[in-house]
Amino acid sequence: MAKETGFWDGELPKVAISEKIRSFYRLWQDKRGDRIAPARSDFEVEDFRPWIGRLIIYEVVGEAEDFRYRLVGTDLVRVHGLDLTGRVVSEACYTAGNERTLVNLAEVCRRCEPRYRNDGQVTVKQWARAMERLFLPLSSDGRTVDKIICFVAMEEELVPRYERPDASSISWPFG
Repeated sequence: MAKETGFWDGELPKVAISEKIRSFYRLWQDKRGDRIAPARSDFEVEDFRPWIGRLIIYEVVGEAEDFRYRLVGTDLVRVHGLDLTGRVVSEACYTAGNERTLVNLAEVCRRCEPRYRNDGQVTVKQWARAMERLFLPLSSDGRTVDKIICFVAMEEELVPRYERPDASSISWPFG
């Protein structure tokens, strides 16, 4: 079962274990300043260099009833074997977790604050991986969230480092 954790008082939850998650959050805070959220235009492509392959940018559709994938990082496309760029979350999903993703994205819009998700072990192309996600609001007008940027930290970036056996030696109890 995924353990979901929100934010309180502008601090990352203690359970966030990836330094890349923490540094991505610090970048967002620096760009935000005293506003509710930075705009996408506040970031240069070079700002994203340490995270680029693991980023997703969502565009809010309507009154946050759905979200369009505007950018899906190449590492995520490679791992999942699917590029969802241009599709909406409600109709396209990497895993069965799209309902949770929609809830998290809607909460980011409603509260105009970051959201953290620790997925524990998820199955990707028949391989269990630990994942953390950090959803951060973006606002072009300084009042409403129009985009959300998400960084996905995967198992190899998390501490402690998990030992991964050869996939051919794994017996999958769920078929």
